[in-house]
Order: sequence, then C-alpha cells, then structure tokens
Amino acid sequence: SVAINDGGDGQLNAAEDSSVTISGTTSGIPDGQTVSINISSDGGGTPINTTANVNTNSYSVSGLDLSSLNDGTLTITADVSDLAGNSATQASDTSTKDSAAPNYTISSDLASLQAGETANIQFTLSEDSSNFDATDITVSGGSLSNFAGSGSSYIATFTLDPNSTSNGNITIASSAFSDTAGNLNDDENTIPLTVDTSKPLFQ
Repeated sequence: SVAINDGGDGQLNAAEDSSVTISGTTSGIPDGQTVSINISSDGGGTPINTTANVNTNSYSVSGLDLSSLNDGTLTITADVSDLAGNSATQASDTSTKDSAAPNYTISSDLASLQAGETANIQFTLSEDSSNFDATDITVSGGSLSNFAGSGSSYIATFTLDPNSTSNGNITIASSAFSDTAGNLNDDENTIPLTVDTSKPLFQ
C-alpha cells in the first residue's frame, strides 16, 4: 500500500505541501528492498521521484517538498520487487493539492446612503469556505445584520448610524478566513459607503 499524509482531509494546502510524508506497507518483500515512489499532478509541474527502503514490511519517506507541483489532483504510486525481481502490484493513492489563497469581493447595492438607511451587501469568495462568518467583518459608521450564506456566497444588511456624518466602511482583514483546504486569505479589502448629508428640498 501507499498513503500520503495530507492531514486526513484529502487536501494539501500551502502550509503543508513543503514537507510531506509518504508511507506504506508491503507483504513478502525482504527488508532493504527499494520502493520507487512517484508523485505527479494533473495540474502539471515536474513529477517527483524518490525512494524508500522496506523495513519489517513497511516504508516511509518524509520531508518531501511538493510545492513545485501545480495545484490539482496528486497521484502517488509505489513500486517494489522481491529479491527474484518479481514486481509487486503497483500501489497508488490520491490527494488534492490546493495552495492558492482565497480572495473575495465586497459589493453594495448602494454607494451612498443617508443616515439610518440600509444597503444590501454581497460577499463573494473565490473558493468555498467553511469558517467565514460575521465575526470576520469589521464595520465602522454603521452596523451589519441579517448575515447569511454558505460556500462562497454571503449577504448582509448594512445600516448607517442615525444622524451619522461619517462614511461607513466594511472591511475584511487578511487571514480572517480560510478555504476548505485551510489556506488563509492574504488580502485586505474595504468598501466605503458614502454618507449623503444633503437635505431634501421642498418642491
């Protein structure tokens, strides 16, 4: 057998792909025989080849740097022969490499509000997240309510403070949330909402 240590979630993120352990078991293979291991990605990049020695029907190699492989489905194969040269059935395993940091956009249906007015806010992530929530959002000049959503799409309502003369701001800081592979967002964005202080005129 062969297995890649990807943390048990089936994915390698940017914090994990530079030091990976691959291990497996054998049956009927003498100690000292060499296991040939190949790792490739369907996203491209130069395949990585390495070896490990059998010791009491197991083998392991650690500290593998897979950062040169492009994101995609990784395929890991292991081949070994007995002393007579008979090849064992090839063992294989797969994992998904996702090292890209998620990014996002914030949009509003209104660019300018009068005190007490509300705007519908849309948060669109580049990848699904399981931990993005209202606590990741910093608000000034007003308040956020009715937060809802899942995956990569979320909405909320922004209400400008009563009698406010200061612009509203909605900000998501870097490292506030992660994608499903565990990569943290690495950008910080703010959307300003202008206060309209003009008074209505009598017609």
